[in-house]
Amino acid sequence: MPDTLDVSRFDLPASALLKSVVLDSAPAGRAQLLAELRDRIEKSRAEQEEWRSRFDSLYDEAVRRNLSSPLLIQWAAALFERGGAASERLYPVIEALQHQSSVDPLGTEALELFQKVIDLAVDWIMPYSRLSGKPLDLASKRQFGEGKVLRARPIEGEVDYAELSREHIARYPKIRAALAK
Repeated sequence: MPDTLDVSRFDLPASALLKSVVLDSAPAGRAQLLAELRDRIEKSRAEQEEWRSRFDSLYDEAVRRNLSSPLLIQWAAALFERGGAASERLYPVIEALQHQSSVDPLGTEALELFQKVIDLAVDWIMPYSRLSGKPLDLASKRQFGEGKVLRARPIEGEVDYAELSREHIARYPKIRAALAK
């Protein structure tokens, strides 16, 4: 992963968009379409496993390269945005499949395949949501030193406690409001 982000690496693959299958009423045509749908599901599952492992390797690379907190936050935002775009692209497919399965008189095998396709479409989005939180967790650990002991520097000279109190009260309005009560 370079120091700048290539967000196109997070785009949903074109193969993720299984088009809605229209089952005709002829039993021979229906059987052929179901077999084709079954094959497409198998191919898409294999591609999805590769997709997931690629997302996992991206996180492992971020940990290994010790990326900065701002870059990790930017990366998480890009993942979240791409996940939303993927959801928008897959939602019409899922909706069409659900509509078709409720309108057409389908056999149990066809209904099971439609449910598998719907589950498959949802599973394309899961790496985005699963991975987008990990860089934020890593960024928060790195921002605060991840186990390092933080030490204050000693103050030189006199401390103006009245000025210090005014500064803290001005900085924290909720404390000021609580003190006013």
